[in-house]
Amino acid sequence: MHAPAAETHTSIYSQIGHPCALLAACTLQVFEGIRDNIVQAAELKFNCFFLMPLVDSFPAKLRSELECAYEDDVEEVFDVAAVRM
Repeated sequence: MHAPAAETHTSIYSQIGHPCALLAACTLQVFEGIRDNIVQAAELKFNCFFLMPLVDSFPAKLRSELECAYEDDVEEVFDVAAVRM
């Protein structure tokens, strides 16, 4: 014995809620996905824009600092006793 079609639709709607609520939830998920994608892309672009000068200049700065440290005293650069304190 099968239930009539009207009762079947009513039971489905009672399980998932009002069709407008379902549509609103789906729309919300789509817009959240779009927003997350846009935010992620903007973060990546801003990070690249602000960090690229640092990435370009950091190796040269590190090299010059290490060369200065090696010229003064190599023992001070790798002073394990000072690190353990």
